[in-house]
Amino acid sequence: MAADDAVAAAEAPFDSGRFRHVLGHFATGVAVITAIGPSGPVGMVVSSFTSVSLEPPLVAFLPDKSSTSWPNIRAAGAFCVNILSAGQEALCAQFARKGIDKFAGVSWRAASSGAPILDGGMAWIDCELTQTFESGDHYIAIGRVLQLEAAEYGVPLVFFQGGYGHFQVPRSPASATVTSAVPSERSAEAAGSAVDPFEGGWFDELARVTGMDAGDLRRYAKSTEGLVDELVGGYVRAFCAECTGISRRSVPAAEMVGDLLQAAFGSMEDNRVAIMILENERQYLATRPEFGYLEPLQRAIDQVWLSTLRRGIDDGDFRAELDVRLAYRFIRDVLFMAARRCNPGRPGPRVDSAHVAPTYRALILNGLLR
Repeated sequence: MAADDAVAAAEAPFDSGRFRHVLGHFATGVAVITAIGPSGPVGMVVSSFTSVSLEPPLVAFLPDKSSTSWPNIRAAGAFCVNILSAGQEALCAQFARKGIDKFAGVSWRAASSGAPILDGGMAWIDCELTQTFESGDHYIAIGRVLQLEAAEYGVPLVFFQGGYGHFQVPRSPASATVTSAVPSERSAEAAGSAVDPFEGGWFDELARVTGMDAGDLRRYAKSTEGLVDELVGGYVRAFCAECTGISRRSVPAAEMVGDLLQAAFGSMEDNRVAIMILENERQYLATRPEFGYLEPLQRAIDQVWLSTLRRGIDDGDFRAELDVRLAYRFIRDVLFMAARRCNPGRPGPRVDSAHVAPTYRALILNGLLR
């Protein structure tokens, strides 16, 4: 380049649009930074998150100076990095909006610092804010890691060229790909329909978690719809029919809960894959219209359990102070954890569901009965 051309280029106004366009070719993860500010929980979306140091363990993110959430996070002196998973585009959009209650309808629990850990994410990193630097139109916020945890498996939400994409779980590191990118101005529903966690390495991961053969899984399911219909759909339909049949019996509520628990444990051996998909990919399935039949079936199952628990309270069999929905949530969590323990793919000794069912059944019923 000639000297005159170099001078002219240096003096020309900087093209910020081109700057954003070119840097948009660098794919990043998406995270929500949360904290407990002076007025309660606060959160903001960032794609500029990075590790800084291993010794000591430090991470950083870059809040915009115009952010209205950053001052509250800074005042808290601590924050939690919530790395989002595929299917959380709607959650991301909610935290990116201004002037709303960003935590409305959001399920979370407190980290050791008090900062919210959002449910359903790929990972969370709880940090103490140690340093803040001013750089251009952003700050550089550095945090010392206090605690951190990651999901066993899943696919992350990826930001690329102004839109959301989804990382396909690789069979090997060389085969990792971004499966799609959805322009950010499109709806969260459109973004949610782009990811398919059942493709590619999902079968290998599912085989590892469940103890099934990955080749058998691939041969069994020729398509995503076939997998859900055969594995998940078949299980939910059968279990819903069994629960509905139990609900029609003229027996005390305590006996009915026992029968429902027996049915749940009886389904575990043959339906481990379906249970794992339902519990770990429920949010994704809800975004796909072709799987819309699952929600009414699940509502019918829920209604059987809830009405049985309410009847037990009304009849004086169960504790009067019992919170029906909380009790049902506890029972569901217990059943899921039992299914995981009975999973032959997990390390440790094999646990047979028929062997542990009576113990779980007794413990749950003893907690319900007066």
